[in-house]
Amino acid sequence: MKRVLLALLLPLLPLVAAPAVWATDVRVAIAEGDHQIVIGSSVEALVTASGGQILGSLDPLEPLLTRQGKGGGIQIGDIKVSGVRVTPQTKSGLVYIDKQWFRGAVEVKSSLDGLLAVNQLPMEEYLYGVATSEMPRSWSLEAIKAQAVAARSYALYRQKYRQDKPYDLGDTAAWQVYGGVKGESQKSIQAVDTTQGEVITYRGKLVEALYHASSGGQTDNGGRSYLRSVKDYDQDAPNYRWQVSVTPEQLQPWTAGLGELLQVTPDKISAAGRADSLKIVGTNGTKIIDADPVRIGLNLLSGRFQVAAVRPPSLGAVMIGADQTPATSFTFAGKGWGHGYGMSQWGAQSLAASGWKYRNILTHYYQGTKVTKLAKLKA
Repeated sequence: MKRVLLALLLPLLPLVAAPAVWATDVRVAIAEGDHQIVIGSSVEALVTASGGQILGSLDPLEPLLTRQGKGGGIQIGDIKVSGVRVTPQTKSGLVYIDKQWFRGAVEVKSSLDGLLAVNQLPMEEYLYGVATSEMPRSWSLEAIKAQAVAARSYALYRQKYRQDKPYDLGDTAAWQVYGGVKGESQKSIQAVDTTQGEVITYRGKLVEALYHASSGGQTDNGGRSYLRSVKDYDQDAPNYRWQVSVTPEQLQPWTAGLGELLQVTPDKISAAGRADSLKIVGTNGTKIIDADPVRIGLNLLSGRFQVAAVRPPSLGAVMIGADQTPATSFTFAGKGWGHGYGMSQWGAQSLAASGWKYRNILTHYYQGTKVTKLAKLKA
């Protein structure tokens, strides 16, 4: 890294920009909790500290090793700072974070858990790396357009509530999948560009555009007026139907004191048939528990399932409740993949393949909504 003499204590001049109602950039956490992170750029890049002081510059592809300092902070060679930022000096320049390439700039910060690498870039360029990371690039363009608009709406909605946080979004499915440059495709760029600045609104306000892989034929009510149960068209989804067999031992975290297990049945059921709670019957009693911890703990693809108890071989496999003999295993037979709220990605693809346009797809899955230009909304 080239040092810039006498500039170490000089802050960067603030950028002058027209005031905007909505943030134009997004901050995405790429690596978190590591003790060292290698960053760099495809072109010459400026290296600054968190306070704006110029530390130097990087040559193209020159690696910059950032390490967690003793007692906090970031160690770069013999320099210790609270944070460091690498900004390419040409618009076409890319940054890398541990061998993965991204548009925009990268900032590494120190936290109690280790280092945090954040990719900051324009919202539209971020969406290039989301649309065909969340959907196969082989899918219909109209489905990918629907994905782009939903992803833009979701990102902006999340961003509003994280202004005091070190980043707006992560890059995994817990947020929405962002693959950086590797996740981009010709279709993702086309989908984002042709829907530039478009978001989903309900009564003039931005919606939380939740989406999932497939619902198993019917999406669910999501606690919002626009997240209502509607027919899905996801019959081609690979996990439209699925089956998982578990032993009584695998259910032990939720069945303490019940003795040998006799029955497991959905108790309270949602509008689309997803289990909100489970009734578990054992030789020593009955317990009703929340279904979500069980679904997560057993890695079930969705909460839309029925359960069958498998009895000893001499009794055969029968539906639960038909026999009081303790079960040897339980078979969860389910449909769909994901929480079931909002847009079904496989359903969107099916509708697009049958001729639906992206706006119609979105207003089907987000009831009572409109697709609106962001410039018309107030934050």
